[in-house]
Amino acid sequence: MMVTTLLRILRRTFPWLLAALVVTPAWPSDFLVHPVSAYSGSIDAILWVTIAISIVFFALVVGIMAFVFFRFRAKKAGEEGVRIHGNVPLEIVWTVVPAIILVALSIWAVDVFNVELNPPESTLIVKVTAYQFGFDFSYYESSPNFQGAQTVTVHNICGNPAAFVKIRSLGVKTHGHFEIPQGVPVRFLVTSKDVIHSFWVPAFMIKRDTVPGLSSDMWLTPTTVGTYPVKCAVLCGPGHDGMRATLKVVPKAEFSSWLAAHKTLASR
Repeated sequence: MMVTTLLRILRRTFPWLLAALVVTPAWPSDFLVHPVSAYSGSIDAILWVTIAISIVFFALVVGIMAFVFFRFRAKKAGEEGVRIHGNVPLEIVWTVVPAIILVALSIWAVDVFNVELNPPESTLIVKVTAYQFGFDFSYYESSPNFQGAQTVTVHNICGNPAAFVKIRSLGVKTHGHFEIPQGVPVRFLVTSKDVIHSFWVPAFMIKRDTVPGLSSDMWLTPTTVGTYPVKCAVLCGPGHDGMRATLKVVPKAEFSSWLAAHKTLASR
């Protein structure tokens, strides 16, 4: 009796559940960020394609299960169904198709990730120094042609030296807030003064651990003007929850004026 009731409820609610799963991705979602850089747009595309594929397969599996439960249920007490011991063609299909999808998504993801691994040689540099419990931001410019400039060793995610960057200070340092120009590639060199922190900007879909004594990097080209939160994503002490900063993306001309004004203040 309980199984029959459950099947009846499932039969009535499944069409509505399926409709909700299909429609939900089109709704605006506050818990999902909207891409505000070229790189985050690529990550967002992978995310939504993966969600769409997952919804299709979820609906397919649940739909087949519901159909089988209802269609082949016992009509009489004690009745046994036909015993089936596998279906080779069907098993090949449900193994090969997901494998092809997984390989395709992996190739796409690696291609997107490789973009981050190849920053422009000449670009604006923001050095991010994390500490308990805040962020300092220093501005530099970089070029492989600089003579006598400071050379920074950039380490990869395994802590091994991966690149050498020649940088020259622009004489500007801020605390808790910094600005970058719209449409201009910006490279971040991140490090820490004390313990391991994390430099996380959710809107840009970038995050990098900051390790004392090491400089790691990431880069992006912001596309949307606005103010975005910066957070630490590694539990680093009693003040971790308040370890925040703000990043403001402004038009290029406005950024030039802002940078010049801060240079003047720094020279006084």
